Amino acid sequence: MLGFDTNARIASLQGDTEADGDLINQALTDPVEALLPVTVTELLADPDLPTTLRRTIL
Repeated sequence: MLGFDTNARIASLQGDTEADGDLINQALTDPVEALLPVTVTELLADPDLPTTLRRTIL
């Protein structure tokens, strides 16, 4: 299981193709990523977070 911080997670959601972005996207493909509680809190606190992404997180 892998846990990524909020900045790395946001970068991957924005299409970052750097090494971290590729690693995170691979972790999503293979169900090994775990969202850390603080990351979930920070992501959900964003008032501009798209509804579909909010549903995916929850």
